[in-house]
Amino acid sequence: MREKAKMFQSLAKGLKNSSKFCFLITAKTNDNYKGATIYHYKKGRLVTEDFQKPSSVETITDKRDLIWCKSSFFELKI
Repeated sequence: MREKAKMFQSLAKGLKNSSKFCFLITAKTNDNYKGATIYHYKKGRLVTEDFQKPSSVETITDKRDLIWCKSSFFELKI
């Protein structure tokens, strides 16, 4: 659960100045996952119930995923 919380915090910090992203925190039971999980929605539709960090830059094929990587990179440099 701590790992998911740290990942969520990292995402929120990296994207806090972006008007294209918003975060909603809620408590919801899901018997498929133990501990915590991050639901990922894109354009109002559920993409996954267990969001993970995107792959390394070398394996990304969708350029929209690079926005997240760029935000995380700047957060690490600060």
